[in-house]
Amino acid sequence: MPDVAFVTLGCKVNQCDTAELAAAFRRRGFRVVAATGPADVYVVNSCAVTARSEAKSRQAARQCARRSPAALTVLFGCYPAVAPGAAAGVAGVGLAVGLPERERLVDLVAGALGLPGGDAAAGAGAGAGAGAGAFGPRLAWGGWEGRTRAIVKVQEGCVEFCSYCVVPRARGGLRSRPVDDVAAEVAEVVWRWGPTGGALGGVWGGARGETGTQDEAGGGALLPLLRRVSEVAGPARVRLSSVEPMDAGEDLIRAVATWPRLCRHLHLPLQSGSDRILALMGRRYTAGGFLRLAELARRLEPDIGLTTDIMVGFPGEEAADFRATLDVARAAGFSRIHVFPYSPRPGTRAERLSGRVPAGVRAARCRELAALGASLALGFHRRFLGRDVEVLVEGRGRGGAAAGLTTSYVRCVFSGAGARAGAGGLTGRLVNVRVSGASAAGLTGTAGTPGTPGKQGCRY
Repeated sequence: MPDVAFVTLGCKVNQCDTAELAAAFRRRGFRVVAATGPADVYVVNSCAVTARSEAKSRQAARQCARRSPAALTVLFGCYPAVAPGAAAGVAGVGLAVGLPERERLVDLVAGALGLPGGDAAAGAGAGAGAGAGAFGPRLAWGGWEGRTRAIVKVQEGCVEFCSYCVVPRARGGLRSRPVDDVAAEVAEVVWRWGPTGGALGGVWGGARGETGTQDEAGGGALLPLLRRVSEVAGPARVRLSSVEPMDAGEDLIRAVATWPRLCRHLHLPLQSGSDRILALMGRRYTAGGFLRLAELARRLEPDIGLTTDIMVGFPGEEAADFRATLDVARAAGFSRIHVFPYSPRPGTRAERLSGRVPAGVRAARCRELAALGASLALGFHRRFLGRDVEVLVEGRGRGGAAAGLTTSYVRCVFSGAGARAGAGGLTGRLVNVRVSGASAAGLTGTAGTPGTPGKQGCRY
């Protein structure tokens, strides 16, 4: 059977989709290989959240086609879902398949290769995501090989329709996996990998419920899932991938800050610190409400990692709006800020707004916010100097030393305890590290012996 390779761009949900697809191809007899080498099929799991994401998706597809000109290059995912014609027209692309046809992908590829059981490619890439219904088959293992953290999808789709966003068009309405199904997959992660870690991911994680209807949205809908997952996780870490501010109620924040197996990390997308801009974006919260969430999280757990996304240069953003964003970021004390410039998306309400911010102004504001983010990260990291942290080893850092993440979602590179010579052997292990250095990029330190999760005095 042929070899298939995957290139994944964009969010953690895309990583989940790639893992499911890799497992599905393996079940049909395909051999999954690295995308850096030759293959018979390349599947580029694309992103369309910004114009730059689309450009990177096209570039990745062209690179695959050049690497093996005789191979079948498939452009899959969000980009073909929102722009099927443009995706199909990328040089070297043999199939453009949107998310609505995710469950047909293996058959479509088999059909294009002339394999038994293949499906005709007619209609590939058609449709916009609104009908993208069922989840793919459960992981069936093989999709996460070589990784130390599985990402378990708990929910799919979004109906918020923020004025700048194409995700609802790409991924359709709300659908949620039953609690027992998610818990079973988390239990399998622990059984197969031992005390490592996993993340719970979704497009709009706070909107989940047993049936996934919008009226079940809200942080409270996540609590039964988190409680059940905590019960089956045993010694493993569980991280909540991202929660919208309007869904992050006090009970949810208290759970993340205090429940034993949950990582001390919250990703709350701010997008803007200006109430006026938030209203134009269609975001259902205020800057003041956001800060109350951050203050609550810090009060419950001073060492919690608070990460965020902030969009710069939204139409109509004035200097005062940007200053408000800087002020909110300082007050929140983020441990990491993902800064990105506004990118007009065809068919969105924001595309029709006046007051476009000049490119040079956007770039300057991005640099200023990124500098603030680096300063805030350094301040957060310094609080761990001289303390013990627990690191989930994910591989090697600079110089060959072992590297991984703390429960607060801080990267830590460390030496000692065979970390340099045997970093590969430590991969997937939880190691106690005494922190001796801090920078905007993370922590450095010296390891003791590999620890056991939850060891008293080593929570972070």
